[in-house]
Order: sequence, then structure tokens, then C-alpha cells
Amino acid sequence: MIELYHWKHPRTGQKRYYLNAWKEAIGLSLDYYNTGNIRAASLRGEGISNSKARQIHMKLWFDEEKNLHIDGFSGGRGSITEDEVREYVSEYLASNGGLELLD
Repeated sequence: MIELYHWKHPRTGQKRYYLNAWKEAIGLSLDYYNTGNIRAASLRGEGISNSKARQIHMKLWFDEEKNLHIDGFSGGRGSITEDEVREYVSEYLASNGGLELLD
């Protein structure tokens, strides 16, 4: 089952379901040194530079209608696009039993 972090906006009541395993969902694999620096990185099985890997970040969340939202996106200087993220997350959800939003 896919682990989502549930958050409710205190003023508006809007619910968000954050996908914590976004690196796994897009196929970003990172190995680290004990210092916390990246030792090796790959995206969907292809090696990428540690510098580009460090620059890939985003927050992925779903609303109550199961629409995917991408906040704070940076694709690591062209390593991945938002469209690719949407495609890879869809594949990830399909291969892991779909998306079920629980409160």
C-alpha cells in the first residue's frame, strides 16, 4: 500500500494527501556517503550526475478528487520534466494497487 501523509488546512479545511515516497515513484535512486553527500545517483535506471540529482525536488500531493499536484518542482537541470513526473507517478500508482485516500 502506498503511504500518504494526510494534512488538513486549518482555515479552509482543504485536505491534501502527500506522497512521501516521491523519489521511488519517479524512479530516483540515491546512494549516500556517511557524510550525507550523494555517492551515486540514477533516474529510471540511467546514471545522472550527483549535482543534477541534488537539484531534483518537489512536493507531490493529491486532493480529495485524486488530482495530482506538484509544488516546488525542480527537475535537476533538465533531468526530468513535470509531464514525466505525472507519467511516472501514474505508473507507480498502477503498479502498487492504485490510490486510496483515507482520513
